[in-house]
Amino acid sequence: MTDLVQYLEVQRLLDEVEDVADELAENERDMVDWLRRSCEDPSHNEAQAVRLLETILRNVRIRRGYDMDASEHTPRKIDLGHKVH
Repeated sequence: MTDLVQYLEVQRLLDEVEDVADELAENERDMVDWLRRSCEDPSHNEAQAVRLLETILRNVRIRRGYDMDASEHTPRKIDLGHKVH
């Protein structure tokens, strides 16, 4: 069963992230899109979503403090190549 308080907190944070959408890095946008889709699933972990959204908002505030523009940075890509045995 969904925790209504956590669900409302996720929705509030999603709205707050929407207000700063133009300041998000590409990977943060992808994460927010994924969270929006996953929140439609009743078994979604709202506590995890809250932590992720709070982290994204914290990152936006940090970039503001350092006058950094996320759009000027090359997105990080992690290549987890498979080992051949």
